Amino acid sequence: MKRMFFNACDLLGLNALFRLLHRGQVKVLLYHSIAEPGGYFNNAVSPEEFKRQLQHLKAHYNVVSLDGQGEFVGYRADRVNVLITFDDGFVDNFHVAAKLLRSAQLPATFFLIAACTHDGSPPRFVLNRLSAGEQAPAEASTMTVAQAQSLLREGMVIGSHGMHHIDYRQAAQGEGLQDATLSGADLQQSLGVPVATFAFPWGRHLPGQPQALLSTYAKVFLTSHGFNARGDRVLHRNEVADLAQMRAACSGVLDFFSGLLAPAKAIKGLSPNKLRGSHG
Repeated sequence: MKRMFFNACDLLGLNALFRLLHRGQVKVLLYHSIAEPGGYFNNAVSPEEFKRQLQHLKAHYNVVSLDGQGEFVGYRADRVNVLITFDDGFVDNFHVAAKLLRSAQLPATFFLIAACTHDGSPPRFVLNRLSAGEQAPAEASTMTVAQAQSLLREGMVIGSHGMHHIDYRQAAQGEGLQDATLSGADLQQSLGVPVATFAFPWGRHLPGQPQALLSTYAKVFLTSHGFNARGDRVLHRNEVADLAQMRAACSGVLDFFSGLLAPAKAIKGLSPNKLRGSHG
């Protein structure tokens, strides 16, 4: 039903109209796993779907990157600017996503869990799901330091996704901030480059934490929908599903209709920004 609605919006020209209205703003897209959906992760985007999305971005948007200080590279005031990001650093990001990005000649930022990069181990939230004696599936492995360094050489950007991917809402204020700060220092030491950006695990945080982390990071990324101004340091992100949803997310159509539906969803205890998957 949602796909039909978003396709109808595109046919009616709403995406084109909203692109004009949001010129000069920055839309940040959030991906996790680039693999066939319906497998271990329920919010994966298939490689073919991701390829189609990259083609759409090249045709209709200005894809930007970040420099070592967390500033936008390639920004244009006459286009909607799009930053592509990935959370968790699953190994398919290296073997599949990076290959497709390379083919499309597009950059991306990968937010890695610092402790996982030491040996490519699965994140804690994967291990916590396993039964006694059960082994984590191969697709739950993560990028190593060597693989992350390879992405850096290709012009990709590495950011922090926490030291151990903990829920910052369940930790004491200081503990969460310490985890976030240590993760950036750990990645910087391992990779030998500045780590200027941070994304909250699951997008969860306590009040004031995003602002507090601006003393450590140039930019802090959330998971709430919306556009960003060029100079923003705390940024919204839209998680990506299929092509129809991605088109609506980039143009602003998704944000517009989510805003209209927000009061009704709030009454039902729902959130228009709730992530589809169980990892973040």
